[in-house]
Amino acid sequence: MLQMGTQSSKSLYPWQGLDIPKLLRSFYLEPKKSLGQSFLISDHVADNIVSYAGSGDCVIEIGPGTGMLTARLASHYNRVIAVELDQRLKPLHDIVKASYTNVEFVYEDFLKWHPVEASAVVGNLPYYITTPILEKTFLNIKPKVMVIMVQKELAQRMVAKPGSKTYGALSVFVQSFTKPFALFNVKPTCFYPAPKVESSVLKLEGNYNPDIDAVLLEKLVKKAFQQRRKMLKNVIGEETILLETAKEAHIDVSLRPEQITVEQFNYWASLLKGQNIV
Repeated sequence: MLQMGTQSSKSLYPWQGLDIPKLLRSFYLEPKKSLGQSFLISDHVADNIVSYAGSGDCVIEIGPGTGMLTARLASHYNRVIAVELDQRLKPLHDIVKASYTNVEFVYEDFLKWHPVEASAVVGNLPYYITTPILEKTFLNIKPKVMVIMVQKELAQRMVAKPGSKTYGALSVFVQSFTKPFALFNVKPTCFYPAPKVESSVLKLEGNYNPDIDAVLLEKLVKKAFQQRRKMLKNVIGEETILLETAKEAHIDVSLRPEQITVEQFNYWASLLKGQNIV
């Protein structure tokens, strides 16, 4: 049986039904535009995210912010490691730790942090560093499940299928390591301050192939999709090694990159191991 962290008599105190903007003001805190901070203020959304994250031994939370998800995760996991860049939020985190003894806050840049093993990763990922975060997670943590919130447009690209307008480098990269599911959309009014775009929550089920070189694969798909409307042979140009290995992978180079499947890209990348792709 799982031994979850101790909590106060009031369920999820003090994060259920809490006025987040008021809480921030009480600590003289304002969201930082430079960090792209928009804090989740919807109990309903927070509850749903955690329900999809399941339960287990250890979960890593990326960017816990005010601690809304952190407190809920503490009731489902033996250990919660919340990695936060903004140390100004520590007073809020101390409130969470006072109620949940199984929570640990780490004040570091997630991309520089040395991760521990975890069965799940949860977080609201910043748009501008989503791919590096995913790459680090896929390579160094390999969780069984990720439940992440990203911009809606980005979520559509992650789950896109070959031949669709939204299928691209990110689609191939995410689907090479996980099986992604779009769960639900989140309106801007569920955040403070409200962002200008709608968000989506995804569930990524881990499916890690040790033969895939993530760095090489990322370079390959980015190169292939740099001119997505052109035939692959015109994108590759005179790069003989790419042309030869594409044919060896049974890829029709007269097709456009959006017509190439994830499996084909993976096989192509495996044939390029040891090669330097610029």
